[in-house]
Amino acid sequence: MKIWVAQTLSAALLLLLVLGSVLLIWTGGQQRILPESKKHHVLRRALMVTSLINAQVQQLQTLPSGPPLHKDTAITSLAVDHSDARNDVGSNGNGTSVAFNDRYQESRKSNDPDVVHLNVKAGAYLELDDAVEDGIFWNSALDALTPSGFSDYQVDQWSKLVRGSSIVSLQPGCGRAPNRLARLQEADNTGNVIPACVRYGINTEQIVGETLSFYLSRLLGIENVPPLALAKVGPSRALWRDVAAEQTDAQWVDGALVSVTKWVANLSEVVTPAPLRSDSGWRLHPSWNDWGNRTTQEVLELIQWTDLIIFDYLTANFDRLVSNLFSKQWDPRIMERATSNLHRTPGGSLLFIDNEAGLLHGYRVKAMWDKYHEPLLKSVCIFRRRTASKVIELHRLRNAAQQLCKLYQAREPLHSELGFMSELHAQELQNRIDLLYKHILHCKSTYGEV
Repeated sequence: MKIWVAQTLSAALLLLLVLGSVLLIWTGGQQRILPESKKHHVLRRALMVTSLINAQVQQLQTLPSGPPLHKDTAITSLAVDHSDARNDVGSNGNGTSVAFNDRYQESRKSNDPDVVHLNVKAGAYLELDDAVEDGIFWNSALDALTPSGFSDYQVDQWSKLVRGSSIVSLQPGCGRAPNRLARLQEADNTGNVIPACVRYGINTEQIVGETLSFYLSRLLGIENVPPLALAKVGPSRALWRDVAAEQTDAQWVDGALVSVTKWVANLSEVVTPAPLRSDSGWRLHPSWNDWGNRTTQEVLELIQWTDLIIFDYLTANFDRLVSNLFSKQWDPRIMERATSNLHRTPGGSLLFIDNEAGLLHGYRVKAMWDKYHEPLLKSVCIFRRRTASKVIELHRLRNAAQQLCKLYQAREPLHSELGFMSELHAQELQNRIDLLYKHILHCKSTYGEV
């Protein structure tokens, strides 16, 4: 029975593949001659999938006896084979990140007889065709395996925590001298103490930039920026009542607004990947010459890097990768060192921290830094579909600042006290959205599948 089902699946999938290949070459009843690269793509895809199906047939033949597959309810899931996984940077020692490993282990736990498990090696090299779909977008199944960031639920819970807790200690930490590493005591008397970073801006512009950058990341669907909530400093307020002396030592002004962000433990440094180093001769473009050898683990991180490039371009944040590019004139090997304000969690998620330079300050000094931002943006021609879709929407509706303001006002109770960006800055955000949209169109016209 198992063999018959496997052979039937093999024949059916192969027939669908052949028909799909014919439709790709013959569309609208009119013959179209494909370039050699497209012919190679179609034939290679057919051979790759046929090989995968044959391997699956052999696997099913060796499975122990069990309930038969129902013909109308078969589900395909992934289970990872780590046998050849190499020890990549940011891994848990066997070549995969904790989050990557956990996702696949969950599929292994399934006892559903209707689930067909495909073996995918975490350390195996991914071909370009397996990583990219529709020309310029990361494969959606692969994107779903990217280590998760902060969900809307986690963001909401953090806001409630900050507004319903008291700070029991303030210590130096979290970057610049005025900032502090705080410990929050939950109000429910459970005894839980939660660390947080309190950022006290040199001026209001920095706090506005940090806050609006966070909300722009949420608007774009980028979940790599830690949750943030605003708070007003003052010993008479419940949040600060237990740390009045520490506030005095920090020389904070009573009534000042600060950002309180989630503190994440056990972070590691992140080095810029080769395709994004301007002197490597590589680009992150969906072409065979630019792709090289990429493991699954590397690609899952590159997916996050493409969001970072977009995020920093839109906010004009120079205090991360761009500052490293600027410093190359004094330190030629700086791109081989850790990237500023970027860290990796044990689960493999990249954290975009310290965004004070974004938006307001970044826009004010853009003339100095855009000569680094724009070439960096052009080095990327593969995008997350959800991020690109939001950029396209914001371009079409031409209301990026309005949508950002609406989200900010809905989520942040202190928005009226901190304020928003000026009309000039709002227009700059829209201009950058429009330029990014044109870049996506250019990539689509260059690499998009017909």
